[in-house]
Amino acid sequence: MKHTSIIAAVAAASLCVAVSCKSSEKSAVAIPVEAERKLPQNMHQAESRVLIIMYDGNIGSEPLIKAAKEYGAEIVYQYDNINGIALRVPDGKIMPEAVQYFNAVEGVLTVNIDKPVRLM
Repeated sequence: MKHTSIIAAVAAASLCVAVSCKSSEKSAVAIPVEAERKLPQNMHQAESRVLIIMYDGNIGSEPLIKAAKEYGAEIVYQYDNINGIALRVPDGKIMPEAVQYFNAVEGVLTVNIDKPVRLM
């Protein structure tokens, strides 16, 4: 009798795990591509004003922070585990020009405009 209840408990737990795995798999696939198109326009605009900038750890963040202040950019976030900073480009500045400006800063490795990325 004791074995029967243990087997039933294991079977029930296995079923719960299988169902939860299956439902999470479906939720990842079930997100429609059209959902991104339905985002408010201002959400795309706000995200497009942020740059993610990676810099050389040997040079450090000081030249980048100095350049950001001179440019009038706001530091949104300084990453702890990677050599990177997120900057908000001020209104009135043109994003491609901001990318060029920050690419020319000493120690900067990459400059990317922050945007949503859909995982497949």
